[in-house]
Amino acid sequence: MRTALVTGGAGFLGLQLVRRLQDEGVAVRILDREPPDGTWLAGPVDFVVGDVRDPSAVDRAVRDADVVFHLAAVLPVAKAGRAYDEVNVGGTRRLLEACQHHRVGRVVFVSSSAVYGIPRRCPVTEATPFRPLGAYGRSKARAEQVCREFQARGLDVMILRPRTVIGPGRGGILTLLFRHVAEGRRVYLIGRGSNRFQLISSEDLVEACIRAARAPIPGDDFNVGAIEYRTLREDLQGLIDYAGTGARLRPLPAWPVKTALWLLDHLGLSPLVDWHYRTPDKDFYFDIRKARVLLGWEPRDSNVQALIKGYEWYRTHRAEIDRRVGTTHRKSVREGILHWVRRWS
Repeated sequence: MRTALVTGGAGFLGLQLVRRLQDEGVAVRILDREPPDGTWLAGPVDFVVGDVRDPSAVDRAVRDADVVFHLAAVLPVAKAGRAYDEVNVGGTRRLLEACQHHRVGRVVFVSSSAVYGIPRRCPVTEATPFRPLGAYGRSKARAEQVCREFQARGLDVMILRPRTVIGPGRGGILTLLFRHVAEGRRVYLIGRGSNRFQLISSEDLVEACIRAARAPIPGDDFNVGAIEYRTLREDLQGLIDYAGTGARLRPLPAWPVKTALWLLDHLGLSPLVDWHYRTPDKDFYFDIRKARVLLGWEPRDSNVQALIKGYEWYRTHRAEIDRRVGTTHRKSVREGILHWVRRWS
C-alpha cells in the first residue's frame, strides 16, 4: 500500500485512520467536504474538496490510489431523508465505479451494525440475516448490496460492520452522555441496563481497516467489536466510577420512554432517531471470530476503556466541541427538548 484514499477523511474516524496511515509511511489523499483538522495529522495530505455524489471529485480522488477506504456517509442524527440514498447508496456506487475504472487494488467499506436492526438472537454473525432499522440502516444495507455487485464484477471489496464506535474525537449523540457524566448529573437508562451491549474503540476499528486492506484473501465481510464487554449498566458504571463526578445511573421503564422519544423524534424536538432509542435496552453483540482468524485482528480496548478514552477527549475539548453543532461525529448535537431533561437531572 503506497497511496491510499480515505473518503470522509476529515471526520472522527477518518482523521484517526489518516494519521495511522501517515505513521506507516503511506501517502494519503482525503475526499471530504470539509478540510481536515491538521492537529490530528502527522504531515501534509492531498485534499480533494467534494463529496461522493460529485463524479469529477470522485474521479480526481480515486486516480492513482492503491487502496480506498470508504468512510463517507450521512449519519442517523442528520435525519436526512433522501440524502441517505443519495450519499450512502448512490455515492458508494459512484465511488466503486471510479475504483473499477482506475483499477484500484482494494476497497475497504465501513458499513454499520444498523444493517442487522434489532437482533433476534446474539451473538450476531456474518450469516445473520439483515433486518435494517430506520432510513440509515436501510441505506447501509443497500450500500452493501452495491459492494457485492462490484465484487461480482471483479472489484476487491472488503466490508467491515462495526458496533457503536467510541474514542477520542467522538461527538454526536455521545456528547449527551459525556455531558451528563462531566456535570455529575443523572445518566438515564432505557430499561434496566441488564442487556449486553457491545461497543468498539476507534483505535480498534482503525486497526481492523488496516488489516482488511492488507489481508491476503479476496473481498469478504466482517463484524468487528470489543472482545471485553459486560452489561450496559456495568460498563456505564465503570465510566462513572472513573469520572468521579457524582453522576449516577437512573433506569427508566423502557416502553413509556421509547414511546415518548418516538413522539419527540417525529415532532422534530429531539436529536435521537429510532436507531438510538429502540436498541439500547436490547442485547446486541457480535461474534468476531471471523475477523480474528482471517484478518489476524485482535481488539485491545474493552467497552469501558473505549468510553473512558472518548470521555477524556470530550472533557479536555468540551468548550470547543460544545460550540460546534452539526450532524457529524466530530460535532455536538442540538439537544432540543433534551436540554431541559439535562437541566432537571
